[in-house]
Amino acid sequence: MLHLQISLIQAFLLIWLTSVKGVYGQEKAIFHFPEDYCGIWSGPLHVYKDRQKVRSFPMKLDIHKQEEGKYGWKLIYYVQSDSVVKDYVLIRNDSIPGHYVIDEKNGILLDGYAHGGIFVQRFEVGGSLLSVRLERIRAGLVFEILAGAMQPIRVSGDTIVRGEEIPPVQSFTLDIRQFGLLKRGFTSAK
Repeated sequence: MLHLQISLIQAFLLIWLTSVKGVYGQEKAIFHFPEDYCGIWSGPLHVYKDRQKVRSFPMKLDIHKQEEGKYGWKLIYYVQSDSVVKDYVLIRNDSIPGHYVIDEKNGILLDGYAHGGIFVQRFEVGGSLLSVRLERIRAGLVFEILAGAMQPIRVSGDTIVRGEEIPPVQSFTLDIRQFGLLKRGFTSAK
């Protein structure tokens, strides 16, 4: 069982790590999180539900160093005539390399991890599992949120094949995708 799990993980990592092309076929450059992510980024955020684009609206992400180990993390969504402002703080966890916490300043703390220059988060809220990915590329900043129900749609495996114990594997839906390619441009967030 452990051999199969390690083999699947190793195969995935090998494919991912040896990829030399990034988003849009660009040569990959390694950007360091959060230093190379600082700035004010803006662009359209596209929202997909059940694989259909349902809306797009402008967004802005302002990341700036506040003090050692702390960064301002302000998200602004311009939905119709309103703007929704999320003014958070990104805090480096010095005890675990690559571990950060986004403090929403309302009792919610969201853990995130820098992996190979990409910042990722996974958390559950209201029965939905969310995955957040932020990747700095030459063309800008890729901002992506994937969401779906925590209830599995399929459980497979959980058997023995040729004497090898296969673990149970749960599959989940992907109901919502939010995607934006943000560009540097503004000197200050609204």
